Amino acid sequence: MSIPNQDEERLILKNKKNTITIYFQAFQNELEKSKNDIQDSKKQLAVINLKSDKFEIFPIVTFPDHVDYLEAKYSNIKSITLDGFNINKAKTIEDFEDILNDMPTGFIKNYEYGLGLQKDYRFIIDTISKINNITNLVISKSLNTQIKDSSFILNYSDYEKIRKGINAITRKYQQDILNDKIIYSHNSLLYPINPDVYPEKFRPYKKDTIFKMVSNNFEKDISQKDRKSIVKLIRQNKTTIYQNEKEEILNFINEIELINYNGLKI
Repeated sequence: MSIPNQDEERLILKNKKNTITIYFQAFQNELEKSKNDIQDSKKQLAVINLKSDKFEIFPIVTFPDHVDYLEAKYSNIKSITLDGFNINKAKTIEDFEDILNDMPTGFIKNYEYGLGLQKDYRFIIDTISKINNITNLVISKSLNTQIKDSSFILNYSDYEKIRKGINAITRKYQQDILNDKIIYSHNSLLYPINPDVYPEKFRPYKKDTIFKMVSNNFEKDISQKDRKSIVKLIRQNKTTIYQNEKEEILNFINEIELINYNGLKI
């Protein structure tokens, strides 16, 4: 087996009728660095089917010091197919690089990193991997989201909604983390020195926080601290709550009285 030196081509293109196969070639120094017993230094990285307008990538690990070097990047999902993206024929490495650059946002477009989805969107792969016998993710511009044989077909519009939703969650928590760091620094550095000038800060209340918490399968067996906090919160807002939620409060009082009455009977 001939293993190339680093001054040779990383990629190998093989053209057969309407199918172009691209291979990733490991270099000699990388194989020497790896602790794996690698039998084949050439791994299939992508296949372009010009007749069906499908571009399939096979994400792999490309870091020589990784335990899974040159193996599939994901445990269950072995390939990702782009369907209906008007993939042009790749006659050269430069053509293939252009195709990679034209892949949808959220994809790793540098073959040196083994392709696949960017780290922020690994949850898409992780979620689909929970389905038994699914080995291929298809992102399609024409087909609806569905499961077909060993493929999970994800409509491109749905993919974009999920990707943007993940981005929104990331931005939200990045801002929350920043605010927490500012509050923590203030309370650690300024508050101990002069509490009157620099009073203790707390995370600001966000509208509908309690509603979202209770709506999302809130645990019935809450901790003692949480129970006391709930009672304290009601006391602090008792007038407003009574004025705006009078019927609910009266029903709640009746329930408490019933619990109290049953307790006395016991």
